[in-house]
Amino acid sequence: MTCQAAFGRIHVLEEMGGSLVGGAIKLIQDRKKNPVERDADLPPKPAGQTVASYQQGLKTLPEAIAKQIHDKVRVSWVLKGIGKCQEGYELTYDTPDGVAKVTPPHTPFTTR
Repeated sequence: MTCQAAFGRIHVLEEMGGSLVGGAIKLIQDRKKNPVERDADLPPKPAGQTVASYQQGLKTLPEAIAKQIHDKVRVSWVLKGIGKCQEGYELTYDTPDGVAKVTPPHTPFTTR
C-alpha cells in the first residue's frame, strides 16, 4: 500500500500547495472563491466555532456517565452460582470485597 492510498487527502493537500499547510491554505482559499452549496436537508450551521471540546477535556463525558451509573455497574464481580430462593432466584458472586448474594427483582421467564 502506498502513502497515497493510505493518506489520500494528505497527499491531495501536498499536491495542491507543495506541503500540508500550503495545501490547507490553498483549499481554504479555493472554497472561499467557489463555495459549495450546503444540502438544504441539513440543519443550519451554528454560528461561531463548530469544532469543540469539553472545558475539562475528553474525560468529562465518561466521568459524567460513571457518576450516573456508579451504583448500577459492578466490575471485577465473578458469577459463581445461581440458586432458587423464596423470592425467585439468588445470584452468588465473588467480589473484590468477598462473596455477595443478590436477589434480582422478579422477572417472569417465557419459553418458546
